[in-house]
Amino acid sequence: MNFIDTAESGLSLTTSIDVRTTSLTLEPVNGITTGVLDLGGAILNDQGKSVATFNKRFTIRGPADPTVAKPPEHILYNHFAAIKPGLYQVRVAAIDAKRGTSGSAHGWIEIPDLQSKKLTLSTLIVSEKKEDVANTSTGGNLDNAPTSRPSPKSH
Repeated sequence: MNFIDTAESGLSLTTSIDVRTTSLTLEPVNGITTGVLDLGGAILNDQGKSVATFNKRFTIRGPADPTVAKPPEHILYNHFAAIKPGLYQVRVAAIDAKRGTSGSAHGWIEIPDLQSKKLTLSTLIVSEKKEDVANTSTGGNLDNAPTSRPSPKSH
């Protein structure tokens, strides 16, 4: 989830969903490998009221013989919703329509009032730098190595 503010559209909340097709049931139908994925989501305000929803169905097709070619490894879907400043919860779910298995996720995001011209902090991303194999095999010194490095994420 992230947000953007453009002169043309104003504030927009972007919800991105990435589903691996290896988690779907792909079956041959008339010589074509087919799978069906249903995606749904809702954006709720801090009072629990829905401000936006979406429902999408994706049909994945590929040759019946996986040695010829494979279907895409991922399905990536982005949903854009015009919103006002405030606190929101985003809920998403994915369902394999053939098998009925599902997964879901939710998260909170606060959209600041950018018109107030006050200093606003975006999301901070903290990560760990992994020691590479060459330094490990030569006994590299980890005592002075940085273990995390904050980096800003702009919206």
